[in-house]
Amino acid sequence: MTASTRHPSTILPVVACAALTAAVACGGDGDGGTTGPEPGATVAVVEITPAVDTVTALGDTLRLVATARDANGDPVPDVSFTWSSSATSVATVDDSGLATATGNGEARITASTAGVSGTASLSVAQQVAAVEVTPAVDTLAAVGDTVRFSATPRDGNGNIVADVSLVWLSFDQAVATIDTAGLATGRTTGTATIAAIARGVPGYAGLWVVGPPAWAAVSAGEVHTCGVRTNGDVYCWGNNSDGQLGDGTNDTRFVPGAVQGSLQFSALSAGGHHTCGLTASGDAYCWGWNVFGQLGDGTNTVRHAPVTVQGGLQFTTITAGSRHTCGVTVNGDGHCWGYNSSGQLGDGTTTDHDTPVEVLGGLQFAAMTADTAHTCGLTTAGDVYCWGANQYGQLGDGTRIDRLSPVAVQGGLDFTVVSAGSSHTCGATTSGDAYCWGNNLFGQLGDGTSTRRLSPVAVRDGLQFGDIAAGLFHTCGATTDGDAYCWGNNQSGQLGDGTLTAHLTPKAVFGGLLFSVVSAGEEHTCGVTSGGDIYCWGDNSKGQLGDGSTEPRFVPVKVAG
Repeated sequence: MTASTRHPSTILPVVACAALTAAVACGGDGDGGTTGPEPGATVAVVEITPAVDTVTALGDTLRLVATARDANGDPVPDVSFTWSSSATSVATVDDSGLATATGNGEARITASTAGVSGTASLSVAQQVAAVEVTPAVDTLAAVGDTVRFSATPRDGNGNIVADVSLVWLSFDQAVATIDTAGLATGRTTGTATIAAIARGVPGYAGLWVVGPPAWAAVSAGEVHTCGVRTNGDVYCWGNNSDGQLGDGTNDTRFVPGAVQGSLQFSALSAGGHHTCGLTASGDAYCWGWNVFGQLGDGTNTVRHAPVTVQGGLQFTTITAGSRHTCGVTVNGDGHCWGYNSSGQLGDGTTTDHDTPVEVLGGLQFAAMTADTAHTCGLTTAGDVYCWGANQYGQLGDGTRIDRLSPVAVQGGLDFTVVSAGSSHTCGATTSGDAYCWGNNLFGQLGDGTSTRRLSPVAVRDGLQFGDIAAGLFHTCGATTDGDAYCWGNNQSGQLGDGTLTAHLTPKAVFGGLLFSVVSAGEEHTCGVTSGGDIYCWGDNSKGQLGDGSTEPRFVPVKVAG
């Protein structure tokens, strides 16, 4: 407390004791003790209680009590005070001494009487009691979409606390991330709790990411493309002249459209003018062109939506060629159906089949791959066998003789992946080295020449591949680091290097994207990035790149949706 004093004023006349009716002596109690200030005592100081205090919310009040005292420190009764504040923007005070906080800062509260003043110091320092996050709940329609959150710190009375730094957090960063400015980005479907923290006090908001899940796989067909999302939904786009998009129409689609029905797929393969997929339970379904029985439903009827492959077999993998289809059952047996003019069904004949027939040889397959007129299978031991047309040496057995049943690819290499192109074949070994064989007119074997090869030759430059895909006259691969490279024909930009120049050795795909899988179509290529997006490049005459246009793209473009 701070007090102010002044000199005593003129002393009032003293009333004689004789004039009093009391039985005690004037100014005493008979024992000689004092009873307080003498009548008419002069105010020497004004004391305010509390002398120093702090309030933490605007609108809070503090009762101040003023006491007038004489020179001996005794209270002077029956005194009126005038109250004032040195900073009404910080605190006001009424006639009874009730102070009200109005803003942050310091104010001196003064009580005055008879020219004597006392002061108290009042600090107003707002404390954050709560943080209000806006919007409190929001929804993102798609992975990759963003929303801006804002946060308002408030004191205990709900007033805004200004000039407070915020820290933003996402408690579910796999679902959504948030930057230092409050911009949240959906990363995958799910829910995320968003927090804004001001001076250690958190406020919360909820964020739902409900848009399309990430892409899990992509398959490039002749002039159409299909993809599977992580929730099992299948979408197709591009040419639909024979119902190969599975949407119940023949309408060309320039962006992904859902395949009809409620089936959830774990794998799919886009062929020439048909598409096939597997459910999680291993049931096979196909749709599209069916003149040669490539849908496996026992008919030659074109189907515009998925139909069940006959035979009751349960498959682990499926591959759609130009006009035939093959799959590996849960027992490791290979089965094929459809066109068989060159023995590509592997049953020892050239007879077409509209339901699955078993591939001869009793081999146990882990995967199969089919294209125009030949098929290859990767055994569980890592060996590759091929059968069907062999005009260009695409069977890799050192000859150009068509084979009606599987023959071993020469070289004794152990493969982890194999892919059949139109007239060439490529694979990656357990060490990641890439090998190709067959037609090499455009350099699609990647060995630096255009020489046809009847057995595997190493792809140049020593890259280590985790995935590889052979197209019509080009090949692409994703390295173990996720980088994409392509080689061979490039007349439609299918190599993705920004040019139309063919390359006899691997050329990096432009853009620096990281891919987990790639798929090569006739003259276009697609891949799934590590973030679950699909990018495509090359020919787009039927909308097979899925970017909403028919413009060819010489570098990767993101598929819509």
